[in-house]
Amino acid sequence: MDSAPSDSHSSALHDNTKVVNDDGPIAVTPLQTNASTAFGTSNSSIRDKEGSIANRLRAQKDLVTKFIFDAATKLPPAQPLPTNQTRASLNSLFGSALEGRDHTVCVRVRPLLKHEQDDAGCYSVVTANNPAVHVHSVDFRWNGRSNIRTNKYDADVVFGPDDSTDAVYNAIALPLIPLVLSNGMGTLLAYGQTGSGKTYTMTGIQERVAQDIFALAEQHRQTREPGWDGVTGGSGFEFTLSFVELMGKQAFDLLSDKKPVSILEDVFGAVHLSGAAEEPVTTPARFLELVERGASLRRTEATAKNATSSRSHAVCCIRVKNTLLPEAEDGILYLVDLAGSESNSDSSDHSRERIAETKEINKSLGTLKDCFRNRALIDSTDSHVHIPFRSSRLTLLLKEAFDPASARQARTTVIANLAPGITDVPQTLNTMRYIAPLRVPVRSTSPPAISDPSNPAVWTNAQLRTWVRANYPGSKIDPAVLCPTESGKQMCRLPMGEFIARCVLCDGVSEMSARLLYEKMWKLLITARLRARKRPGEAAAVKSKPVAKAKLKPDSTSAAAAADDDDDAVTTTADLKPGTFIALNPEHEGMRDKLNTVPVVALLLAPHASGAWTVADMANLEEEKEGDEAGRYELLIESKRVVPKAMIKGRVEVEYVRTSRTYRLCGVEV
Repeated sequence: MDSAPSDSHSSALHDNTKVVNDDGPIAVTPLQTNASTAFGTSNSSIRDKEGSIANRLRAQKDLVTKFIFDAATKLPPAQPLPTNQTRASLNSLFGSALEGRDHTVCVRVRPLLKHEQDDAGCYSVVTANNPAVHVHSVDFRWNGRSNIRTNKYDADVVFGPDDSTDAVYNAIALPLIPLVLSNGMGTLLAYGQTGSGKTYTMTGIQERVAQDIFALAEQHRQTREPGWDGVTGGSGFEFTLSFVELMGKQAFDLLSDKKPVSILEDVFGAVHLSGAAEEPVTTPARFLELVERGASLRRTEATAKNATSSRSHAVCCIRVKNTLLPEAEDGILYLVDLAGSESNSDSSDHSRERIAETKEINKSLGTLKDCFRNRALIDSTDSHVHIPFRSSRLTLLLKEAFDPASARQARTTVIANLAPGITDVPQTLNTMRYIAPLRVPVRSTSPPAISDPSNPAVWTNAQLRTWVRANYPGSKIDPAVLCPTESGKQMCRLPMGEFIARCVLCDGVSEMSARLLYEKMWKLLITARLRARKRPGEAAAVKSKPVAKAKLKPDSTSAAAAADDDDDAVTTTADLKPGTFIALNPEHEGMRDKLNTVPVVALLLAPHASGAWTVADMANLEEEKEGDEAGRYELLIESKRVVPKAMIKGRVEVEYVRTSRTYRLCGVEV
């Protein structure tokens, strides 16, 4: 417990009669002196009271431990920890990923430390009974008597003091590696009060990831290519590592002497760590060297609970590029050691700067809690759920883990670390109150009798096979290879890399066409999600942003001409402004080399005094002009040119397709 201020400090506080500020010395009045003295006396009394409570808790050790023992005998047998996920079988890891939860909540109770038992006389009041945690608290009544209360919290997996870091790693971290090797996104967050062991847990997991990720990469290629000799071309994966520190709205690169970096979202919705170094890693030793270098620069400060408390979020990002499937997106593994959470009592004697720091930490942790829970709720409710991932730098960086419109397969796990001592009960309860709402039970309602033909998540295997045959030109993809047993839900949980790898096993199927089929399936899934999330009273349109039917209009500034057009017509070129999509007149002499791509679409960037415009070209994806995928364009922001006003035929409306990061014309009349 905190001690009272030293006599020298109190004397200096009470004997000084003058204070110096920018305006010169100011006399301290007797009233101020008396108030200061009263404050010091009150603060000392509070500390004495806290000390007496701690002594009373220790004095009741026999009573409390007997109560805990009796309560433990009435608990049901603890469920065994997951054991089927081992390094021996990569296929079992992939199989478990198909049915696993996208958002997992775990708890780890550390053992009591030797100095806590010997020096402080502390004893454990937390019972780990997987998948539940029981926290026993002692409440003192006004008459001096005490009451022992048991608080139960449920989680997906609970690790007790006797469970090793290997057990924790095998159950929650190891299954993320195959997902990342298949171009998915895995996120592991360690949460807990200062001194609860979260940094210890995360460090142990990082050490084991460094060993396994390279071995599993080789096993991954051996599984896909049984004839591979284990040497030629390596595993087919390239790994890079970045390490950043997040403090409030600021981010720093821990691999570049804490150089400031930016977390930016581009026009396609992708998030980038701008300015952060990405170091290539080829061996476990290099991996650990970079992690240790970054951890040594992480900001720590002394607090009431820990002499080296983490005062920032440390994010270790491992990016995995599959050189054998260049069309697939890079896999990403985030290992996040969150800043230590503290209660008001922990920060009662902190400086103003430390208190402000604690507020920023708690604010970002609150946003993370909202994003985690609300994302899990989307799969369990038909109501609209807002996910505020742009409210903090941390959740913006982890956007794809929370964004329901993301086509990347993602799994997120948070592990709460608990200190089991009797004097840590208030902080332990705060941690469990934070973690408990994150666990959202899976919806128990039975599936509809008639499956929605537009929602792949409810398709049977037969429906999935029918859709594959109908949506791939020439029926080159064999459903028996792509989806031999999977349902629609299982197929949607398959990472992009695994999906593409299965497709290219069929003769004549390219990686690009396999990716387009994957994006088409995810587009249906996202549309179904958005339809289910529409607000009460909202129109039944399935698009996330309703788009009116667009028409091209000739250049005219006549009010009469504008009035004669129907309501759906697009305005004239007089209303054009930067950011507007326009069609260029193919009959103009400057368009003679563009006749094969009519209508030519461009994006207005900046006007010129002469009436001309600087535009960015839109490339027409000719190979996708079949069915629903017709009229897709890719924005070439680097391809700029100046066009005269006469070349602009009119404005067009486009719809952005998030899954493929392309644009589609909406009902254009040429």
